[in-house]
Amino acid sequence: MSTRPLNDDEVLTELNKMVAFIKREALEKAREIKIKADEEFAIEKAKLVKQEQQAV
Repeated sequence: MSTRPLNDDEVLTELNKMVAFIKREALEKAREIKIKADEEFAIEKAKLVKQEQQAV
């Protein structure tokens, strides 16, 4: 099976596919990081509120 080199349009198409994939992965990772940060913030906030309530 012999493969021929890609022409310019095919290269551009493949590059666009790769860029789209990388962008999707980056957006998903950013979403995961935000969710984790929000969860950690809520936990820390709850701890601080509880500590202050006990101090009163």
